Amino acid sequence: MSLGIRGMGAAGRFKRSSRVDVLVIGLAAVICWTGPGCTVGLPLAGNSNEGTTEPNTEHDDGNDAGADENGNGGDQSGGAPVASDGDEITPLTVTEVDHILGSADAPVTVIEYLDFQCGACQGFALNTFPDIQRTYIDAGDVRWVSRHFPLVAIHEFAEPAAQASECAAEQGSFYAYHDLLFDRQPEFTREDLVAYAGELGLQINQFTSCLDSEVMGQEVAADALSGLAMGVRGTPTFFINGQGYFGSFNVSDFSDMIETALADTADSGDSPFGDNLFP
Repeated sequence: MSLGIRGMGAAGRFKRSSRVDVLVIGLAAVICWTGPGCTVGLPLAGNSNEGTTEPNTEHDDGNDAGADENGNGGDQSGGAPVASDGDEITPLTVTEVDHILGSADAPVTVIEYLDFQCGACQGFALNTFPDIQRTYIDAGDVRWVSRHFPLVAIHEFAEPAAQASECAAEQGSFYAYHDLLFDRQPEFTREDLVAYAGELGLQINQFTSCLDSEVMGQEVAADALSGLAMGVRGTPTFFINGQGYFGSFNVSDFSDMIETALADTADSGDSPFGDNLFP
């Protein structure tokens, strides 16, 4: 089975043109388990520790129950126009295939790389994100982008859950399904995934046909490859206006980072990271 993906082009930019066999994309081949964190030996772009290949010890250590009620203790995972399909784009460019909450005119863009079976991702989704959504996304200050980064080497059901969320997205229900997956984690058998679609009132025949075909594997792979290109080594990983975020996941600390990004954007009057990331 071959997958259409965002292929690496000249100067590290991406085009939707390459086709790579699913066995090559199997993330177990590029995501390794190395003790306290899962790392691919690449620095996060925008990180103040640029050049280091040390894993972030805040990342999920495989014991997902370790995430606290504030979303701390997980695998360590801008205001720009949406690119048109076929445009040359970089890994952080927001495109029409991304899952987006919030206004396209928001001064701050947060891109999250997530794994539905990750305990820290669940902690963030259930305990931190609702406050961030009410305070910043609904107010028009933040545009939120969700992308997949399933850690298949340690999370057996992360990939099927990601594909199921894409099948829900096909029916306009990505975020509703996203919320349900984190609420029900780790119950991700095929029967569970189909049952969740039923709870949301989705067309079951369409959903199961999509899920069983594994056609959405290409969307999941494209997200994961964009994360790898940016040096993502675990989940959740966040880029706040292009800067990798390594802090805790509680509401206060995460809000402080958003406030800083808002202030920086207000001072500069434009996106703070330049056209190289968002042509």
